[in-house]
Parts: sequence; structure tokens; C-alpha cells
Amino acid sequence: MDLSALKALSLAINLAHNDPTVVKHLAEWKDYAWTHMELINCSSSTACVVPRQRWDWHRKQWVDFAFQPDGGKTIVTLTLTDDDPTDDDFVCVTAAFLDFDSNPLFVFHQNWHASPGQVVSRRFSISAPAGAASPHSVAVGSKQCRNGPGEDDDVYRKALKRLSQPPPQPL
Repeated sequence: MDLSALKALSLAINLAHNDPTVVKHLAEWKDYAWTHMELINCSSSTACVVPRQRWDWHRKQWVDFAFQPDGGKTIVTLTLTDDDPTDDDFVCVTAAFLDFDSNPLFVFHQNWHASPGQVVSRRFSISAPAGAASPHSVAVGSKQCRNGPGEDDDVYRKALKRLSQPPPQPL
């Protein structure tokens, strides 16, 4: 398969994941490739794993996102795997836990530097805002943050304030 065909296939796959109903509620998060997953497929006794994403469609650079409810909190594990031996990037990963109508209930955002050949994994505890309903689904988006560190931090601060959500705590 030539490079142009591969790029077209990758775009088609991303568009299939970018459910328009969900993406319209996340319009402030620009240029993300979203994966949307209903939580009906998740067990309360094990971590729920979102399908693996690439932050750069033509390189071996992966985002792995898993989460598990834990007594009123949600424990998130985010892993970036940069299997490209020469390319480093800033990577933005955003997750929105959504109600039945795809409105965000609470959000998570990180912008990390990924170094060539490295794997970085961290865990966080997210507290939902007081009175928030249980999520129906999650949308996880990733992108290469070409503007470097801090890209989308203002969007995240505004979302936390709008949702009355405390910031996540590293574990």
C-alpha cells in the first residue's frame, strides 16, 4: 500500500471514530482525533481500556488510556509509547466522560513530551463534580501538540471551571 492510500485509510478510520454527535459537544478541543466508547462494555471490577490511538498517524507512536471507577473517583492510567527512534513530540490527550446526551460530566487533559524510544505512564485520580451523573460513555482524543507545552491548558482550565470540577490528582 502506498503512502497516499495509507493516509486515506487512516483518515477514514479516524472519521469513523469521530462520532459527530460527540464531537459537537467537544468543539473547543481543536484538531483532536476522538475515539468514543460506551461504558456498557466496561466491568466495574476491572479497568476499562479505550482502543489504542496514534498521535502521529504514520509513526509508531501510541496513546493508551484506561480508567476504572473507584468509590466516587475515577482512576486513569495514561501511557505514551514512542517507538520511533528519532522523533519526539509534545502530545495532548483529552478525555471527556459524557452523559447519555454526550454532554461532558467531567474531563481530563494532559500535555506531555514524548522522547524517542521511550514509554511514559502515569496514574491520576479524578473526582467528578458534586451531583454529577454516572457517565454513559467516554471520548478520548489525542493529537500532536505542535505549539509545545501548555497547548490547550486554557481550554482545560475553562472546562474545569465550567463543570465545577477539581483538577485530577497524580497517584
